[in-house]
Amino acid sequence: MPVDILAHIFREKLCAVAPAQALQETVAGYYWCTSGQNGRPVWATLHGHPALLFLLDAPYSIQFTGRHALCLQHAFFCCYGLHHTYIQAWPKGMRMLVVQFTCNGLFRLLQQPLPAVAAAPLLPVTAVWGAAGQQLAESICRAGSQAAQAALLDNFLLAQLPACPPPGYLVQAAVQYIRSREGQVNVAAVCNHLGVNYKWLERNFRNQLGITPMAYIDTTRFLHAYLSMGQPGQSLTSIALQHGYYDQAHFIKAFKKHTGKAPSIEKPAVTV
Repeated sequence: MPVDILAHIFREKLCAVAPAQALQETVAGYYWCTSGQNGRPVWATLHGHPALLFLLDAPYSIQFTGRHALCLQHAFFCCYGLHHTYIQAWPKGMRMLVVQFTCNGLFRLLQQPLPAVAAAPLLPVTAVWGAAGQQLAESICRAGSQAAQAALLDNFLLAQLPACPPPGYLVQAAVQYIRSREGQVNVAAVCNHLGVNYKWLERNFRNQLGITPMAYIDTTRFLHAYLSMGQPGQSLTSIALQHGYYDQAHFIKAFKKHTGKAPSIEKPAVTV
């Protein structure tokens, strides 16, 4: 999703509508956002938690460029962190509804390892739910209010929810531990904190989030560093050191890995 909208969700600065009680271990919240971009390419990324995005205004499509060059329409999933991917000319004023799953919520819903469902980080809703997913997207666009849209989502997702969703408490605890330390932790420390071995943690992260614990740690740390850019008095060196990078060169390498570009201390703002 657009990084500046993700930033508001990541920092819990965007108000969410809670899903139905039975969905609250699966869905973190429903978020309504409006793009404030002016036609420039926007970095698209994810913080490791799957999301389902609905485009609420015509032309009901956005074009991705970079490593994942494709056009997606109406509704689509983001299932892993994205590297070197941009939204080309994100339409200013485009309204979007984000269904933010819990870290392993989509796994709980689908009862399948995430890589088996999503062969790529971006995929249309029809790749998971077929014609029913397309009908849901169209119904969401026709709904007259946010309350009506939330009700449609609740009803649809409750129908998909298995009677006994697979447990994932240890993975949730691992994610909370990593986020509480802003990604400045290693996998061995996470294993020690939970009392599990490395192979167990990696296998369950891959199944439930689609990525390794090391990749989740790396993404979490980088996003905290990236979102601190543009603040007064901050240099690339100070940002690097504050977020656990060895030096400026180490941070620049991470920046290029995630965005495909060299860093600038200035970051564009977006209205949400």
